Amino acid sequence: MTNDRLEDDLKSSRLSRLKSISSQSERVDQKKKNLKFKYFIDGSIGSICGKLVTAPADRLKILIQTQHPEFKNKGFWRKNDGLLSGFRLILAKEGTKGLYKSNSIALVRHGCHGGTGFLIHDTLHVYSKENQLILLNHFSIGALSGIGATMITHPIDSFRTQVAGKIDKNSSLKSYWNSLSGNSSQKVIRLYKGLTAGLVGVAPYAALNFGLRDTFADILYHYPHTRERFFVNKTPKWHGSFLLGWMAGCCTQLITYPLEILKRRKQISPTKSYADIVRCANEGSIPKSFRMLYRGFSLNIIRHPFCNGIVWFVRDAMNKWSYV
Repeated sequence: MTNDRLEDDLKSSRLSRLKSISSQSERVDQKKKNLKFKYFIDGSIGSICGKLVTAPADRLKILIQTQHPEFKNKGFWRKNDGLLSGFRLILAKEGTKGLYKSNSIALVRHGCHGGTGFLIHDTLHVYSKENQLILLNHFSIGALSGIGATMITHPIDSFRTQVAGKIDKNSSLKSYWNSLSGNSSQKVIRLYKGLTAGLVGVAPYAALNFGLRDTFADILYHYPHTRERFFVNKTPKWHGSFLLGWMAGCCTQLITYPLEILKRRKQISPTKSYADIVRCANEGSIPKSFRMLYRGFSLNIIRHPFCNGIVWFVRDAMNKWSYV
């Protein structure tokens, strides 16, 4: 009887241990799932805030990039065709709503794109640290984050460009959707036009945007005087987050902007080949072709770094808040 009791006690002890290990494993898995959800939400909210603040400048930028007849000559340094005249023209043609035309689509797109990008970025960073993988550095992680996010959100971005690239008082998204030729599946395929340029452009863009930001953060943290000024417990302070995002945005735009031009032209004219778009840009002298590929850059070098700074500031602020 005593031996039987001992065996029963041992069995129950083993079972309780197994249950304890199983429950701990379940808690760890649940925590990982919650963290991934948090990565997505933090990045999504940050991206939405950045886009919301800079929406009017983004609308004008698209009109300049897609060479709308009334906006193709607008620029920062043009005496009679400055950026302020571009905003005034939008207000005259479409009213205040014109400054935020297609912004609802943009917010959905940037929320999904930013959330997916930061989800991949943060997950791969954790995976890289746990497994000591050399190939997964700041820049390769950034490139994979941008490619993954763009594969999902490119049709939304194309539809948004179709709407924002037109000057009229029509605010019905349904009418713009119906204006696309073909059935629903053909419309989605049509909206994937420009994906090649989008992926070619987003790989270096995201690699530089994420990679430079993380590299700048490592550099600032390395030196004691900048570490004390910009960091608290290895986490950037609010002005440190904004500065890091702003610096990464400036460098990224300077290098990758021509690829964005090609993507926008393809989105607005899906039937044109990339060769035709490049051929149009190369008409005339070399300086003229260069200016064509950087059309709207003077506005975007002001808008994008500011937007990127807000995205990282909000994302890092959300990251400090434990809500899952």
